[in-house]
Amino acid sequence: MVMRIWNFLMVLVLISGIMASAGCIRQDGGALIIDFNNETYTLPLPGNNTTTSNETNSPTSTPTLYTYTEQVQVGEELVIKELNFTIRPDYDFTKGKFFFITPSGVYWEPMNITVGNVTILGKEYFVGTTVYMVEITIQSPEQLTIVVKEVNEA
Repeated sequence: MVMRIWNFLMVLVLISGIMASAGCIRQDGGALIIDFNNETYTLPLPGNNTTTSNETNSPTSTPTLYTYTEQVQVGEELVIKELNFTIRPDYDFTKGKFFFITPSGVYWEPMNITVGNVTILGKEYFVGTTVYMVEITIQSPEQLTIVVKEVNEA
């Protein structure tokens, strides 16, 4: 009988050692922590006032960054309604480069400006014989309303 109990205890110690070495069971401070990948159980050791909890691993929240990409032709303008900001691309044949007309100035490509907390990038997208297009990328921590319209539209 004593031999059976001794064998049982040895098997229990052996299994506990295997599980502990695999990282499933560990001691941290005054608690025993059992980790099953997506669930963690914390068991207080005697004489400790910590509480038992059942936690589920959740991803940490990161700030959302909204990205908008629009192709705009020369003769059109891009409007960011929330900022009351317009961007009108044009093409300089003598330099073979695009430039961007905004309320804050004229910028040659590649354009990289910041308005408030919004980043605006502009670069060449397509140069043809009759069509000239740029690609404008807008990155903002808030949702924006972006409209592309003809320059003469109301």
